[in-house]
Amino acid sequence: MLEEELDEPILQVEAGRFLAGSKKIALAVLHPRRIVVYTVVIINPDGGQTFSPTEGCFYALTKNYEHKLPRNAHSFVYGGFGGAVDRDFICVQSIDGCFSFFEQEVRCFDRVVHDFLLPGPFCYLPSRDSFIIALSTMDILCLKYQSMAKTVGSTPAYIHNVTPQDTTGVLGKMAMGTGATQDFNTIPTQAHQPLPGDIGKSQQQQTQIGQQLQKQIKEEWRRNLGEHALQIKIGR
Repeated sequence: MLEEELDEPILQVEAGRFLAGSKKIALAVLHPRRIVVYTVVIINPDGGQTFSPTEGCFYALTKNYEHKLPRNAHSFVYGGFGGAVDRDFICVQSIDGCFSFFEQEVRCFDRVVHDFLLPGPFCYLPSRDSFIIALSTMDILCLKYQSMAKTVGSTPAYIHNVTPQDTTGVLGKMAMGTGATQDFNTIPTQAHQPLPGDIGKSQQQQTQIGQQLQKQIKEEWRRNLGEHALQIKIGR
């Protein structure tokens, strides 16, 4: 039995291969403003660690590393993003549409979905190396990891929707259609709360950032369900 006081609200707990250079299973614990990775260890009666439980032993958590989050968290998913083998990376969804990516101990990048009002279910699809995101518009959106990752620079990029001309495959009256394009040319500075690193930047600096992020990311697909999604799961 394991019981530990973490002194913060716990939003989600998952087990995976979150340790660099190791296939050992670790625990990722999501708090409102940070995500922490622990390993479960066995403590013997003398206070040292052991690999096999004996009489008088107990379980405890050992903190391996943590990442501070730029915004209040809602949930996270994990998997071998980008085709990683025997390693699990983490994507944290904030309450206002910021998706933060971590490759174990390394913080990678943030992406912000423009047409995002409330957090909803999302999942990682390993077979396509893609993320399925449920939006408050009743749409479910599919974005490839490589498309999200290839934008240059460490400054958070804003995924800004451009309404497509082709609406083939619309499933509901609010659908945006298939083959929609995400436009990085415009960073909406009023629709989103600035991240800590953006506060105090001049207009010229913001313009330079926008020029660096002049790339497009293409949605794999988008479908309108006609109702809000409560949960998304994948399986065989």
